[in-house]
Amino acid sequence: MKYEMINGGVTSPKGFMASAVKAGVKAPGRKDIALLYSVVPAACAGVFTKNLFRAAPVEDGIGRIKRNRAKQAILLNSGCANSFTGRKGLLDVSAALDGLAKKLAIPQDMCLMMSTGPIGTSLPLDLFKKNYDALVLGLSRTGGDDASRAIMTTDTRPKTACVRISFSKNET
Repeated sequence: MKYEMINGGVTSPKGFMASAVKAGVKAPGRKDIALLYSVVPAACAGVFTKNLFRAAPVEDGIGRIKRNRAKQAILLNSGCANSFTGRKGLLDVSAALDGLAKKLAIPQDMCLMMSTGPIGTSLPLDLFKKNYDALVLGLSRTGGDDASRAIMTTDTRPKTACVRISFSKNET
């Protein structure tokens, strides 16, 4: 196996698209909700915190990946971590993903959610609902940069990396 770092990001692999919107979850005028989408189900794996106090999107994601490793969409937001929100936080994740799945016409279990930002506040579901159409219509192969900026919190610049992996004929 050979690998090399290349310029690119989340939409570099064939079939991946992304978008981002200014929904008002964090400071006005900044993109804060993003969508990463694969045109076909993609194999998914996760690395999760061992902290006993996990945010609702983390708890929900662990269960979703255990049930089904194929995913097609990841809904991301900054401005609200949906952490320390109890059962309501889990219900909010399910509601947010249900609305997205309907817009994408895929099963809800093919979706994941990731949130970052201040703890102790619930997801503003109304802002998500108002922006599903724009997220889906905005999906593009060039949307990765906008998506990486939408999940910034205290970062001073977006963080992306891309690796090309090559296998020889004898490797499986």
